[in-house]
Amino acid sequence: MKHSNVYGPCDFAKLFVRIGDPKKPTAFEELGTDDEWQSMKLVEELLSIDGEEVNRSSISEPLYGETPWEGTYECELVFKKGKHSIEIRLVSDEEGMYGVISDWVVTVA
Repeated sequence: MKHSNVYGPCDFAKLFVRIGDPKKPTAFEELGTDDEWQSMKLVEELLSIDGEEVNRSSISEPLYGETPWEGTYECELVFKKGKHSIEIRLVSDEEGMYGVISDWVVTVA
């Protein structure tokens, strides 16, 4: 999954994922507890500096001002046959940044 922000890196955000029930999707405000969700690992961060993509790990100086950022997150889920939904939960210490997105339905044959 990719998460981006035009203002800069989202160091304060944590992403989680789980297999949901497409017949009973989780409401946006229903965050649940951490043990219900699998944490997604940040595997790559790219910054847009002067129109070029730069890996964040190669930057040693602090960032100032707005720097477009894109983070790639990974997690492995095991599905049984049938119809499922993938639910993603975003939590943050920043005010107003939280919620569950439960709109991705997948069918496993």
